[in-house]
Amino acid sequence: MIDVLRVLADLGIDYRVSGDEATACCPNPKHHDRSPSWSVNLDSGKHNCLSCGFCGPLVRLVRTLRNVGEDQAELYVRTRSSSRLRGSPDREEAPERDDRPRVTEASLALFTDPPRRELERRMIYADAAAQLGILWDADERAWILPFRDAAGKLHGWQAKETRGKKLVRNHPTGIKKSEFLFGLHAADPGTGVLVESPLDTARLRSAGVRGGVASYGVRVSRVQRGLLAAHFDRVIAALDDDRAGWEVSEQLRKEFHSVPLSFFNYDAVSYDAPADVVYHKDPGTMSDFEIEACIEQAIPSLLARF
Repeated sequence: MIDVLRVLADLGIDYRVSGDEATACCPNPKHHDRSPSWSVNLDSGKHNCLSCGFCGPLVRLVRTLRNVGEDQAELYVRTRSSSRLRGSPDREEAPERDDRPRVTEASLALFTDPPRRELERRMIYADAAAQLGILWDADERAWILPFRDAAGKLHGWQAKETRGKKLVRNHPTGIKKSEFLFGLHAADPGTGVLVESPLDTARLRSAGVRGGVASYGVRVSRVQRGLLAAHFDRVIAALDDDRAGWEVSEQLRKEFHSVPLSFFNYDAVSYDAPADVVYHKDPGTMSDFEIEACIEQAIPSLLARF
């Protein structure tokens, strides 16, 4: 039986399981999906996007995203069987072949420093972007956000397009972003501030917060929790101030006990504010003062806000 979830993870698709389906933003390269409109059946592997009509069997999905032929796609799917993952008493497991392209520092030579106008739009200083290794793809108008381990070794990168297109691609295909924390190699020990977006990490550093790291999305994997515990003495979760961020923050409160945990207090700058005050849902749009206040007044539980 094919392990559909493993195929999705290997393809770099950030999914959420609901019943017998996994849902995600549509992976169709031609569809700039902003909210999950695509789903795949975990038994049959058939997928469908309700928005753009991108659909078909799992093999066709692999062909599209990995740009390979039918035979290669079928082999790719067959070698990701759930029985092999669990282990079978009748046969010896064959080692999995890693056919991902080799990534070196020279692989980043095609990219440039981010344009000043894009940095200014995000309130990011050029030196903060440089310290975190953030680059720019001029052809695709995309941020290049490296996947580096705690020692700084490059394993790949995430390309995030701008101007509302919100298309994210991971390179090499199949790399697991859940195994990395953006900015960890450059983060000072002591207090870590966990955000969702690598660009929010750069905004924190521009505001003087040198312990910022990002989970490349709202979910925080077991591996990422281990990295947080190994590097920091204390963690402040500053996930987005929306329902998904609240849910994952609550999960962290229940499951993450390795080091003291508190939560970014979005209300720290809203008390007695005028009616036309700007609402912030993440640190990336906040001023230096607001970021400092929300960290200094971090709270032990989100329930303290309501």
